[in-house]
Amino acid sequence: MSPKTAEEKFSIKEAAKIIGISPSGVRNLINTGKIGYYQSGTRKILGDGHIHQYVSAIERQKNNKPII
Repeated sequence: MSPKTAEEKFSIKEAAKIIGISPSGVRNLINTGKIGYYQSGTRKILGDGHIHQYVSAIERQKNNKPII
């Protein structure tokens, strides 16, 4: 059995750069439940798994749109 690796964590600002949107856009995604996060006191922290899930969902959504 392999050891579990720690998930990398990012601030809202760092996550925004990774996703390619503004920090307020990330906050909007959090507030609407479109991306997961961890709460650390008053800070919201995103794990690489949260970011990966969100980006994968966006990619699936893009691939399912009909071509006009």
